[in-house]
Amino acid sequence: MHGFLGLSEDWNPVFEKIVKGTDRKLYAVHYFKENFLGPDEPLNKWGESFNEFALAKSHKRNIIVGYSLGARLAMQALEQSPSLWTHAVLISANVGFADADEKAREERTENDEKWAERFEAESWAAVLKQWNSQAVFAGSAKEPQRLEKDYQRSILSQALREWSLANQPDMRPLLKSQVKKITWLTGASDKKFNALADSLQKEIPGLRALKIPQASHRVLFDQPQSIVKIVEELLK
Repeated sequence: MHGFLGLSEDWNPVFEKIVKGTDRKLYAVHYFKENFLGPDEPLNKWGESFNEFALAKSHKRNIIVGYSLGARLAMQALEQSPSLWTHAVLISANVGFADADEKAREERTENDEKWAERFEAESWAAVLKQWNSQAVFAGSAKEPQRLEKDYQRSILSQALREWSLANQPDMRPLLKSQVKKITWLTGASDKKFNALADSLQKEIPGLRALKIPQASHRVLFDQPQSIVKIVEELLK
């Protein structure tokens, strides 16, 4: 599951190592282009729709791997049907706000609305430059190339509004109930998400939270081989 502004081919460096010489089946789901998996589906319905999609491709053991927004969506799928998933690898994920933190939710709603308006109205080059200059992306070795022709701006804006972190329930209860099925990955240079991982480990005994060396928030692009190694271990 790719992130916001992600593409299916973002996973190629991971896939080519895991599939070669095996009968494994891997699917890089471009949810923005799949029926019933785009942001027309609210978060509280999305997991159910995705699991119906995944069930049609189900294997003996199913592992869901999500990066950033894709990891948040993966948590929705795991919550809707824990029995379908053998394991979830959640990369640079955000567990969400505490239910009582209305101020944080309001601030996030306002921030995501500003971004949605930018993606609707500003030139592609300008909004992409602003997006990549966010502090959370600092320290990543690789900035993925993103071309306007590969996206529908209206869908990106809709995703920012509908799938805003402000609309996501606090997923800590899910992590606690499914702790044995979860691997939580952050880049070792990603200060914000490392702090979140540290607090989750203190709060949730047994949570497997790993920090990937020589990676920041964009772990998928900085260190794809580390993801390969972790998924290979789970498959074995």
